[in-house]
Amino acid sequence: MLLSPHRSLVDIALAAGLAIVAVLLSRLWPGNPFAPYMGELPPLLVLPLTAIAAPLAINLLARHGQIGRRQRLRPGLILAVGAGFAVPTIAVDIAAPWPHDINVALPQGVFFYGAIAFFAECLFHVIPLGLLFALFQRLAPRASPHLAFWSAAALAAVIEPAVQIAFDPHAPLGRTAYMGLQLTAFSLAQIALMRLYGLWGALGARLGYYLLWHIVWGTARLPLLFAPS
Repeated sequence: MLLSPHRSLVDIALAAGLAIVAVLLSRLWPGNPFAPYMGELPPLLVLPLTAIAAPLAINLLARHGQIGRRQRLRPGLILAVGAGFAVPTIAVDIAAPWPHDINVALPQGVFFYGAIAFFAECLFHVIPLGLLFALFQRLAPRASPHLAFWSAAALAAVIEPAVQIAFDPHAPLGRTAYMGLQLTAFSLAQIALMRLYGLWGALGARLGYYLLWHIVWGTARLPLLFAPS
């Protein structure tokens, strides 16, 4: 049985609510870790605006049976997929380290990465997928909805890599190429998980990635890679 449009809206409302709580809790510590991503815009304004656009997109995809094709979630598998994609990135960091200050430190980082995961998932996948799916259906109304979905997915999957590369224009060429390929593959995996399990499939994979890359490795890398010699 497919995930109902109503349930998909409940899921995104719950995720948005949790993200807003995470933003509020992140403010218990000084500094604004959201500024590099949102500029001067307050995250408590950006997240609700995101949460308005995302339900329209996810409802469209759910009404056409393109997400949540399996109702039984598998949280362990979903988190493991995300964490698995972080492993080669850790290897790259060991070989050619990113700057020491790329991660938000604990305990603030737990709440920051929880909130930014929802924002990123909506911005890079949910909203573009909905817009592109609607566009492909309008351009080719007789085409299969599955073809429209995967055509939209192919384009949506390159948005996050492009943004990440733009944020780091002076990175070594090899690392830039790796990030482009790795993030495109990860985006496609997240979209496939969204197709199976709805929003929680994609969001859970991102949280698994963030947990290993930003939280666990983000804490361990400082003494391992930047300890005074």
